[in-house]
Amino acid sequence: MSKLRIHELAKELNVSSKFLIRFLQQKELDVSSHMSSVDKETFERILPEIKIKIANLQNQGLFTTGYQLTSDQSIRQKPGKRCNPYITGNPVGQGETFIGRTEILKTVLNTLRNPNETGMILYGQRRIGKTSVLQRLANNLSKRSQFIPIYFDLQDKAALSLDSLLKVLAEHILQHSAIPSFEQWTHDIQSAFKNLFIPYVLKQLPQKTSLVLLFDEFDILDSPTHDQAVSVFFPYFRNLMELDIRLKFIFVIGRRPEDLSTVYLSLFKGVKSLHVSLLNHKETEMLIRLSEQNNSLKWSDNSIEKVFQLTGGHPYLTQQLCQVVWDDKNEKRRIIDKSVASQDIEPLISKALTCATNSLEWLWDGIGPAERVVISALASSGPDPISQEDLENKLQESGVRILIGELRDAPSVLEEWNLIHSTHDGLCMRVEILRQWIVDKKPLSRVREEMDRILPVAENLFQAAYRLYQSGELNETRQLLQRALGHNPNHMKANQLLAEIFLAEGDLIEARKLLETLYTYNPSLARPRLIQTLLSQAKKESDESAQLALFEKVLELDPRQPEAISNCSRLWENIGDSAFEQDDYENALIEYEKAGIAEKIDQVKQTIHLNNLYLEAIESLHHDRPHSIELLVKIISMNPSFRETSRFFHLAVTDIDIHDIEKRLESQNAITAELRKELLSLKKQVAELESEKNELENSNVVNERRELQERIQALEQEKLELRNLQHKLKTMIEHSVVENRKEKTRQSRTYNN
Repeated sequence: MSKLRIHELAKELNVSSKFLIRFLQQKELDVSSHMSSVDKETFERILPEIKIKIANLQNQGLFTTGYQLTSDQSIRQKPGKRCNPYITGNPVGQGETFIGRTEILKTVLNTLRNPNETGMILYGQRRIGKTSVLQRLANNLSKRSQFIPIYFDLQDKAALSLDSLLKVLAEHILQHSAIPSFEQWTHDIQSAFKNLFIPYVLKQLPQKTSLVLLFDEFDILDSPTHDQAVSVFFPYFRNLMELDIRLKFIFVIGRRPEDLSTVYLSLFKGVKSLHVSLLNHKETEMLIRLSEQNNSLKWSDNSIEKVFQLTGGHPYLTQQLCQVVWDDKNEKRRIIDKSVASQDIEPLISKALTCATNSLEWLWDGIGPAERVVISALASSGPDPISQEDLENKLQESGVRILIGELRDAPSVLEEWNLIHSTHDGLCMRVEILRQWIVDKKPLSRVREEMDRILPVAENLFQAAYRLYQSGELNETRQLLQRALGHNPNHMKANQLLAEIFLAEGDLIEARKLLETLYTYNPSLARPRLIQTLLSQAKKESDESAQLALFEKVLELDPRQPEAISNCSRLWENIGDSAFEQDDYENALIEYEKAGIAEKIDQVKQTIHLNNLYLEAIESLHHDRPHSIELLVKIISMNPSFRETSRFFHLAVTDIDIHDIEKRLESQNAITAELRKELLSLKKQVAELESEKNELENSNVVNERRELQERIQALEQEKLELRNLQHKLKTMIEHSVVENRKEKTRQSRTYNN
């Protein structure tokens, strides 16, 4: 929790440290000196009470600019010391330092005089001087008999119930109108306030005198945390505004009327509004020259222009810068001529911004999310105007993928608030000192998270999706996230959670696309998961070059990632080895140096050195042979087998190129090889012919043998047939002989006979 010094807070409030110490001690806080400190949260909680205390003392004439409070009931002016006239901690509407706003005061007065007008709205950015205007208005009205002004600050009363608020308001009215106390309260406070108290007050006033209620910070009630105001207070107050024409209202709000809720706007239906804006050049000059009224500091015309160029007429920042300049000049006691030159101002800007930090943070909180993104982008572009197109390009470069309506409308809203303005060259900041603070404290890199809150519907969908994600409902979560991104594609946390779901489902390609897009505008948010995704992709990749590209991408995101370092070193070494084998020594050295392999780095460096000597020796061979021989001898002494050193050494010494001999030998070897091939071919042919011959010879023998066998078989058959024939012939002969014998016998017998 941050701490705030007493003397710094006293300076901010324009009170003495003693007064602030005494007040804080009454609140039982442990403070004893101007160097004591209090918690920022604690101080902000009691700040409204401090302001009320100071205001009451001012109303009683016990606390004015230029005096130091020494007790609750006494004041004394420090003798011989001129006071800093520039007030930054308190409204100045009741003091002599109030400058300008003439037209606003005149318009409000004319409105209050009109019996047909109920009142008016004054609106403007925070720290623009609305409260000072309201106080000055109350002060002016109090001097007119027809008005009884009642200033009422709602800053610390937003959480009150309607009954409590009405009771506090009633007491405040009685206290500041000198009207006797009201004793007719009933249990129904709301009815009693409207029907009894207000008529009672108006009756106590002269017939033509109006009661004017001046409500400061009225829009504090228009908040989602104050449901009672929406449901009870606004309808009640709307009826109160119609009660009597002698009851007038002035509302001060820190937002544009059109930015208020519908219920809130219904309260202001028919009520005029007026913008409290920057001071013009003349009013700013009057404010700057306040120190000349008490002759404590003089301003040159150039210094006036310098302050106006820096503050643009912003009353608070003008007072703050002038206050720091005044302190700086008056601390230098040896300087007799206390006048301000333009070159005196620039070195004090940083100090002025430091003093204004709390107020500027409060002003920043009053700007909408879309407007914060746009004004941060515009501030980072420098003091010169940029075109609408260049602004949109800058937003897209910062991660605004789609320029949704709220971002497109933001420049017009900022221009209406007088934070930026249009020129023929484009858009630029109106308040240079504010631009410098935004560049330093609210750069676009820090403001990007505001994009999540630009559209409440997208943020609500994301919150619902996150609850589903925690319960493990990934499919339903994805659907809600996609709906949220449909409303606001720039929602960082929705993009991040959707990437988580893709990773959980193993969809590395979609997860990587989403995370790389997220990384462009929020590196710290996307880096861990993007590294995880790239490592997972690398493990699944089979191609070494693709693997290396993924691991190198990881090292771009985190140069100390151990897994990527190890794998990149291995792959770089492989590439280096391949380059070295191909005599690509330069690339080999690059890869070895990436891998950090000292031994191979030394080896390739020595090789590069030898190669340089080698190339120089070859170049010197024809025009400086002794030098060439000297270099070649040096190379041989270091590495005898390096490239073709031996060949060129022999050439340098004998004027005979071994390479030519080798070529002739290679040619002869080639011819010999061809002859050998031919001889082998002839031998093969001879062998084939011999084989064919043998086959043919073998084939004739077989055929003859077959024919012989067939002839033998035929002869055997003939022989058998001859034998059969012989047998038949023999039988026939024998038969014939027998027959002949028989015939002869017969013939003989016949003869004989």
